[in-house]
Amino acid sequence: MVEALRFGDTLEIRCGSCGKTSQPSVTYEVDLIKHLCCSGCGNVDAFEFEQPDEEKKRAAPVLLNHEDLMERSKPGKLASYSTTRGYCDGQYLEHSKFGAGYVLIVRAPPVKMVVLFEDQKRLLVCEPGPSSDTTKNATSKKKRKPAKPRKPTKSQDAGSLKSDEGPVKCPVCGKEVHPYNLTRNPQGKVLGCMYCKQTR
Repeated sequence: MVEALRFGDTLEIRCGSCGKTSQPSVTYEVDLIKHLCCSGCGNVDAFEFEQPDEEKKRAAPVLLNHEDLMERSKPGKLASYSTTRGYCDGQYLEHSKFGAGYVLIVRAPPVKMVVLFEDQKRLLVCEPGPSSDTTKNATSKKKRKPAKPRKPTKSQDAGSLKSDEGPVKCPVCGKEVHPYNLTRNPQGKVLGCMYCKQTR
């Protein structure tokens, strides 16, 4: 799946999911293990990069399967899976139905993670972990200030009337009414009042 890598060369992999050869991005790295993400389809796999041989000057990345990754887990009880718990890349967990799993990547929004189980990779809901890329994205976003109320434009001001104005004479029917009860068109021209509407 992955060809040998010479130091200084560009790493290219043939994705096991889409079959395309591309330059992957590294989403997680610890010791000699790296998670590589296919630039074509976004598939993530875990690889081990061996120490380079002095004679050959090559480091051959090896695809790690579920069994390989479980051998590298620390002895002891694995954390049980919960949708409300935060997870991060490279973490081990225990699912009640699927068994032991290894977190390949946590993505958001919405917050979901790709977990490698013995039978296959699965997408599970979770909360962001302390070092996942979702928290980096969340903290990098600046807090938005609430929008200020807009001031009325001149055209809106022309049609609005002060509440302390006295009664005015309707130019249509001649009755005295409060300016608030005059009906106006969008340009501000008086079309009548509340009494004119009742007589129509």
